[in-house]
Amino acid sequence: MTENDPSVASLKKAGAKCRLSQVHEGRPFRSDGVEFSGTTVSGLRYEWKLPKPADVEAAFVQEQFKHKLSKVFNAELQTDDEDFDAVVYIKSRDYIDTGEFLQDPRIREIVKRVIGSGGTISVEGADVTYAFIEDNATRADLEADMAYFVDALMARA
Repeated sequence: MTENDPSVASLKKAGAKCRLSQVHEGRPFRSDGVEFSGTTVSGLRYEWKLPKPADVEAAFVQEQFKHKLSKVFNAELQTDDEDFDAVVYIKSRDYIDTGEFLQDPRIREIVKRVIGSGGTISVEGADVTYAFIEDNATRADLEADMAYFVDALMARA
């Protein structure tokens, strides 16, 4: 994070609107093939409305076995960043613009961190949903990453 990085306040000043909500979710866990009710995790969900639609349309979710299996039948956007591709599954209708957006290593690192900790990110037109699980990172660091991500989308609008 640098002093030139965007902030939530600067994004709002540029015309983006944001709604914040607290999220609490029960997560199951498995042990020896048996699923148990798990712990409750909490996080923050930001719903952004950009001033103009971004050219990126994608949903970023955690890579799961069903996604690996579907790759046999369907192509998935790959970034050539093995660490990223192992954690993040990308659902997109526009591989070209989404692929260009993901060429920024900081964007990939942000997405990987959010998705790897159980969060989600989706971009559809001017609507951006960015939800992260509060983990060992500070809220200020998580929001700085989100501001960088949203600012990069706004630059592509």
